[in-house]
Amino acid sequence: MTQAAPPPPRPLPPTDSLAIWSLVLGILGLMCCIPFVPSVLAIVLGGRSKEKIRASGGTLTGDTMAQVGVILGWIGVGLDVVGTIIGTIIGVVMVLAQH
Repeated sequence: MTQAAPPPPRPLPPTDSLAIWSLVLGILGLMCCIPFVPSVLAIVLGGRSKEKIRASGGTLTGDTMAQVGVILGWIGVGLDVVGTIIGTIIGVVMVLAQH
């Protein structure tokens, strides 16, 4: 008696492209000399991707990827704000020290 071959595995649903872009832009926002733009785009695209994935009913994946992109985007925005504040303080101190 021969055993029947197991059924082929079901293909995985595709990853949402917005989730991929969110992650890529989140990483670029931490590495780029102008972090604000890619970081904000990572936040926006990650949010849209999560909504799209949720609405797909399981036909799209990438929720974790989108979430990581959003988190990296917020970290990038935070670092940009802190850097701007520190740069402004240093600039003011330098100007005041000349007088």
